[in-house]
Amino acid sequence: MNQPVTSDHVPYLPIHLQVGTVPPAQVELDLEALVDTGFDGGISLPRDLLTTPLIPITHHAFKLADATEVMARVYLGHITIGNLPTVETLVITLGDEVLLGRRVIDHFRLVFDHGQSITVEL
Repeated sequence: MNQPVTSDHVPYLPIHLQVGTVPPAQVELDLEALVDTGFDGGISLPRDLLTTPLIPITHHAFKLADATEVMARVYLGHITIGNLPTVETLVITLGDEVLLGRRVIDHFRLVFDHGQSITVEL
């Protein structure tokens, strides 16, 4: 059964991330990710979190909020929030914070309770 996941560390959610192109994943990480409703992508990680040398599936130019463009490595990943269904998404290595974007959170209902908690459910 899919139980809702609640985090009191607003605006962060605990996630499990698997990065790699073939199962089993080449890297598995348990992280706290900043929920970023303005980020259209799946997940963005600081590059130094991927300590195992992985081969990216591509490199892509991304436009930042200040309109500058940067190149970033792109990997295939799978994100699990609690016991909710796993979401396949692209993982980019960019910036200095773990950002969880719309391509993942749009699969769920998120309830932001007055800055006190975030609840994620189907």
